[in-house]
Amino acid sequence: MAVIHLHGLEKWNSRYGYEFGDEVIKSVSEILVSLKPSFCVIYRIEGNRFALYQRMDEIMKN
Repeated sequence: MAVIHLHGLEKWNSRYGYEFGDEVIKSVSEILVSLKPSFCVIYRIEGNRFALYQRMDEIMKN
């Protein structure tokens, strides 16, 4: 499992507003989904964190 933390998001929200922060989160999630390996899943686990981990069915194959 990997945890991806958007460092500084709180500062961006304070400076540019929450709508801007929401757009950053949406853009990052789209990039992560487009780049992730097919055997992994991505979840947003907190406001500024995503988790990427290998699916159990893939683990059991190995």
